[in-house]
Amino acid sequence: MIKLIFTLILVLSGGYNSNNTESNQIFEHNLFIEKDFNFIDNNGTTIGMGTSVDEIGKLIGRHVDTIDFMHLYIFDGVELHYKDNKVNGIIIRDSTPNNKKYKTFRGIGYGDKYDNVIEAYGDEGITDTTYGTKMLTYLLERTDNGNYELLKSNEENRFKERFEERFVSLSMNFDKKG
Repeated sequence: MIKLIFTLILVLSGGYNSNNTESNQIFEHNLFIEKDFNFIDNNGTTIGMGTSVDEIGKLIGRHVDTIDFMHLYIFDGVELHYKDNKVNGIIIRDSTPNNKKYKTFRGIGYGDKYDNVIEAYGDEGITDTTYGTKMLTYLLERTDNGNYELLKSNEENRFKERFEERFVSLSMNFDKKG
């Protein structure tokens, strides 16, 4: 199974045609754009980084629980982290049939395989198997011109303050089947 954790996302080769019905956009492997920080539900509703707490309520309804000290709102299938009343982190924990209530703009959702993620996002992420599960993380830095630069594993020291606004990550955890 896969958990997507967004905290903001970019850079390099071949293309991937998303199954997203909203758009037939061609995404480049290892090149991240602003839409990569959004997700869509099976009704076509888009939720993205920076969406306000009030707007989320209008788009997907009321949260079912909160963890106040973590600024985390829990909805059916997704958890949203807020800073200054705006989304700055997204965790997809979708247990709906076919695990596709929520997915990324590249068509990736809870339960997708590692190979599908590599096909959609590219192979320049950092893979870690330290704790017995596989985790794939794309670390990115927003540049002064608004683009995103993918940080390689040997550049991790640049990713010092994880929640500094110019740094973002897209992380996915896979179970042993994954």
